[in-house]
Amino acid sequence: MDFDFHPSQVNDDIISKISKFCDKTGIIDLFGQIKDVHDYLVGVETGLDSNARKNRSGDIFQNMVQEKVRRLLHSRYSIVNNDPNFSLYKKLAKRYGKAKTHDIVV
Repeated sequence: MDFDFHPSQVNDDIISKISKFCDKTGIIDLFGQIKDVHDYLVGVETGLDSNARKNRSGDIFQNMVQEKVRRLLHSRYSIVNNDPNFSLYKKLAKRYGKAKTHDIVV
């Protein structure tokens, strides 16, 4: 189903597509359960901001630890940065269904 909407071209067919889109994505059910849309959206925005803050502090910590580990290990070992194409979980823990990545591997 094509969901490319242009507000200047609204007609009965477009309204039908918008309705189907809202139904299939669950947005109608979601808004049916929300008592105050403004409070809900502010909460989502706050959650997104909080996640961004955690990610930034996690990156900073990762860089600090990585630099200290690099100095301790000298040149005897290699440090592999967080690489989404490299994962030890595939080898070590086959029971994990989700793809996970490491922060630092020595």
